[in-house]
Amino acid sequence: MKQVLLPLDFEKVSDNILKLSFSLAKSINASVSILNVSENKSISDARFAPVSEHIENMIKSKELQDVHYQFVLKKGVPENEIINYAVHNAVTVTVMETRSKETKQSELIGSVTAEVIDSGKVTVLAIPDDCKISDFKDFKTIGIAESLKEFDDESYKSFMDLFPDYQFDLNIVHILGKNDNVAEYQDVINQIDSYINKECSKIKTSYSIIPAEKSISTDLINFFTTSAFDLLIVRSVKRNLVSRLFKSSLAKKLAYHAKLPMIVLPIKDCTIENFMTLH
Repeated sequence: MKQVLLPLDFEKVSDNILKLSFSLAKSINASVSILNVSENKSISDARFAPVSEHIENMIKSKELQDVHYQFVLKKGVPENEIINYAVHNAVTVTVMETRSKETKQSELIGSVTAEVIDSGKVTVLAIPDDCKISDFKDFKTIGIAESLKEFDDESYKSFMDLFPDYQFDLNIVHILGKNDNVAEYQDVINQIDSYINKECSKIKTSYSIIPAEKSISTDLINFFTTSAFDLLIVRSVKRNLVSRLFKSSLAKKLAYHAKLPMIVLPIKDCTIENFMTLH
């Protein structure tokens, strides 16, 4: 059975992240594994009791989808244990929280979330703690940063599997290299349209091919922060794109201004130059 991994520290459990995680699990026929990592020498399952009671009450009141869930307790460094559990248990997606605009800009991306994303080993759904959407099926306008240099069906399958039979608008964003010609990408665009129409005809695709001005990360941030998306999708590429987005001040600027949920797909075995080339 598929798994949605939800790491929680239990100090403050967000109802919204529970709702999104459980609704996602329901949509892809998965269970939810709620992971708590402690660095203390002494740990006890008793710490699950208040959260379990809260979840059961939310299920009874129909605030949460009624899916199978379990608690997992680990001892160690949080980011390491999250990555290890996700990899060794073939977790479909790990849901993690980012912080709101009211938080200091230097702390917008929690260090644990940033480390898990930067590993490039797992699919992460990063949710701002003030996100207004509480049901996964309500993401209707999605932007994905993707290369149009070549068609990679596995890349599209990896995130489309999270949206079975959903209807939404997908805007595919490509940064145009300074020496590139838009006409060069028409064959790949045709392949993408054909694939999506075959796999999920309810998805309406559009394309934004943006002339390069500064750098990939800067141009993407400028575009994403001025566009009306519910959800962003980016892909790790050998510690380049996502490292820039999440570890630089530009990444924090994106989180600070856009305040949008983001799916980060695992590393693909290519370089940033093959992903989106800027000359």
